[in-house]
Amino acid sequence: MPRPKVVALLGDRSEEVISSVLEELRDVEICLFRLRPPPKSRSGVRREVWFGDGEVCEVRPFKGGLPDLILSTEGCRVVLIDGPAFAPTIVADSDPSSLGEVPYLVGVVGPAPPGWGAAPVVEPGEVGRFIMERVPEYPAMLNCGECGYRTCAEFLREAVRGREVRCVVEQRLIDLEVDERRVQLVPFMEAQLRTLALAYLSTLKGVPNNPRRVVLKMNLEGGNL
Repeated sequence: MPRPKVVALLGDRSEEVISSVLEELRDVEICLFRLRPPPKSRSGVRREVWFGDGEVCEVRPFKGGLPDLILSTEGCRVVLIDGPAFAPTIVADSDPSSLGEVPYLVGVVGPAPPGWGAAPVVEPGEVGRFIMERVPEYPAMLNCGECGYRTCAEFLREAVRGREVRCVVEQRLIDLEVDERRVQLVPFMEAQLRTLALAYLSTLKGVPNNPRRVVLKMNLEGGNL
């Protein structure tokens, strides 16, 4: 399953843009993450999450940062974030210049103020199409360098500049078998296991500096494998 396209929305017109995208992309599974309580519930959204007082409030609790939450999302093709985030950003504000510098700016709804460079101007009713055509799938957040960029932050910077980029990490990084049964892992769990494994391996003598493949077998009942 591909990773979602993720877009942060900034400005006092974000609700207008959310409504427009939901109308445009009726056949696309959309998740909506909020950094503030929602003004009202939304229909047509697969999963809605809002952040308040340092906690994530939704149907089921989630502990972790926003990138972890994004990578844990299953079934969503597009993730809209109502607020600033580590993601390609679309500004929709009656006075965009009041927002200052916007990292990962990918587009502006309405006229762009002077000094904003070549940020594409997007019509309010075409934001959904713009996202599907212009925004890449969200990177795996592994900073592996396989795409040609040193970090996922560099990947996103090139993406918003209009470069054609693609995260080449396959969705399945880890094979897990328990009692000869394969267990499927979501990307968030794969990333967590990979990070922990590399941290432990870095403390062991005889392990290469940049290991490429690791095989681990465990007998939880004791005795030989």
